[in-house]
Amino acid sequence: MRQDVGLCVRLSAPGPHAFLLVIPVEPSKGEERGVLERIEEMFGEGCWEHTVILFTHDDGLKEQSIEEFLQAGSQDLQQLVEKCGSRYHVLNIKDRAHGTQVSELLDQVEEMVAGNRERLYSSQTYQEAEDQVREMEGKIQRERGERKQRKLERFREKRENERRDMEERHRQEIEEMMENYEGEARVEAERNLMKIVLPELQRNIMISQTKMQSEFSRQMEEKNRQMEEKNRQMKEKNRQMEEKDGEMERLRQNLKEVREAHSVLQKRLEREGRGQRALIGLLGWVRRNSSSWHLHNLI
Repeated sequence: MRQDVGLCVRLSAPGPHAFLLVIPVEPSKGEERGVLERIEEMFGEGCWEHTVILFTHDDGLKEQSIEEFLQAGSQDLQQLVEKCGSRYHVLNIKDRAHGTQVSELLDQVEEMVAGNRERLYSSQTYQEAEDQVREMEGKIQRERGERKQRKLERFREKRENERRDMEERHRQEIEEMMENYEGEARVEAERNLMKIVLPELQRNIMISQTKMQSEFSRQMEEKNRQMEEKNRQMKEKNRQMEEKDGEMERLRQNLKEVREAHSVLQKRLEREGRGQRALIGLLGWVRRNSSSWHLHNLI
């Protein structure tokens, strides 16, 4: 677009006398600021001294004047009118019967041209504006390049960080896999070892249990044998004690008989008046005829 405008300016050498900025009369859409920026970018701020604003409508201002429309308009639109020195004209595009609208517009343009110190917007002025635009474009390009470079550096830094993070994640995953593998391998090795060792261990346990049971049985048998021997000995002792008790009972009985015999004999001797000599003879006879050595000793 800038090339087309530049070509038009050069074709109108030594330069255009006026710029006619056509704006439809309609509710503002917030585009006025963009218009200001684009025109100043292409022609420079000096173009406003050579500009007349033409407001066009199709009976849209029947119940409202142009002044009321401007007051109700946006601040950007009011600023645009102010930059143009409040030079504006209203054209009803449906009312073509009144040729005075165009005549009044041309009169206003001629009045503006006559009042300007520079009667035309020269190509030199445009060239200066174009140089400024190029300089600004160069600055913008440099800023864009710098932003692009910074963005590229941030992107590279981000990619590098992502790469390092990914490598770190991969390293951790590999370590976890190695740990899991080592753990699984260790468990598998232990399982295989248990398959080998467990039967042998169970066999040894069975052998040990068998030996323990055999030893326990042997010890129990030995204890039973000892108990039986002790019981046998106790029975033998009891039998001997019973025999001794029987012997003692017989001795007591014999002693009783001897005493009774002695008492009878003594009474008899006393009755018969025999002396000690006859008693001794009797005792000797008893000793000789006694059936027990205990009784013999007692006498």
